[in-house]
Amino acid sequence: MLVDTDTGGRIHGRETYTRISEERCGWGRLDFIRQMEEEFLISIIVPLYNRVEIVGETLSSIANQTYRHWECLVVDDGSDDKSVLAAERFPARDPRFAVYKRPKERIKGANACRNYGIEHSKGDLVIFLDSDDILCPGALQGRADVMNKNSDLDFSVFASRLFIRKSGDTDLLWNKPSDSDDLDRFLSLDIPWHTCGVIWRKNALVKLTGWNERLLSFQDWDIHFRALAADLKYKKYLVVDNHVRLPHESSLGKVSTSPNHLHSHERLFGGVRDRLRKANKLTEERDMSIVGLHYYLAKQWGKKGSCVNSVRVWNRCQKMGLITRSQFIEGVIFFVTYRILIIRVALRAYLNLRWPNDMVTEKMSDTLRNTPLSTMRRA
Repeated sequence: MLVDTDTGGRIHGRETYTRISEERCGWGRLDFIRQMEEEFLISIIVPLYNRVEIVGETLSSIANQTYRHWECLVVDDGSDDKSVLAAERFPARDPRFAVYKRPKERIKGANACRNYGIEHSKGDLVIFLDSDDILCPGALQGRADVMNKNSDLDFSVFASRLFIRKSGDTDLLWNKPSDSDDLDRFLSLDIPWHTCGVIWRKNALVKLTGWNERLLSFQDWDIHFRALAADLKYKKYLVVDNHVRLPHESSLGKVSTSPNHLHSHERLFGGVRDRLRKANKLTEERDMSIVGLHYYLAKQWGKKGSCVNSVRVWNRCQKMGLITRSQFIEGVIFFVTYRILIIRVALRAYLNLRWPNDMVTEKMSDTLRNTPLSTMRRA
């Protein structure tokens, strides 16, 4: 059933959960009511854009859950293939599914779709899936049990396993389990968990004001960073209950490092220090991580030969008092000549001797999307 916000209503209305229980689930009415009194309603929100070939696999993994008290809100971001038709097959069979269209007045992008889904959700708990993620059959039951037993938790985190074409076709985790501070891991671009590995209390998302709709990428980094900076209470579980499809790196890299995306990252990183200071979480080590974020961004501009942007980004660190004048000048020389290989290698060796080891983020984490599943089994 498609919700058309332009006309103000659904094409087909959603059936009641009592009817679902009697006609779809085979429960008696009284049993259903008792079950609903004991269980959380989980809202699963799936932004959708041109995924006609694989969205059915994601939605099928939801339909096959052992936990039955859920709703799934698919929010289309303006697909121009047959993705919406593929998604609409599910509410035709199971009215716990609903398909919406992102309103035209909202900014295009997955973030706006997620926020729109939050606004229309009825659940006490919320999970965000991308339209190529897969939930294991017992995922909702396990997550509901955790949140039910831990009423003080704002969110919980579960491990994610990677796949390429079929669930289980790689032996890799999203990232390495670690006892390191998660906020510090995010600040060093060592992203500890994937978006679909998290279950939220809806009121916690409301406190965070949802997803930043103006971000073009790094949106998952942003919402989890804000949650940690705000001291939301959470717990991590070494249980793989979801599968994340490995992205096509060549196309992903071109998009996420395009000029529009880099400007978006600049706005994001520019507010990190103030947020940490207001939360009383700013330390010298985290200041160095902030330098690393700006170094990473200035280097991306340097790869594109955009010297003006590299210098502007790096100069922000000097204005914040995080680097010395000589470090600013050394960095400028490095970024301006970045595309000349022999000079870049020589300058990088020079900076390794001159700068503190923890001052720069040279690249994304070595363990991200590169950690064997056996690592978790030994943890």
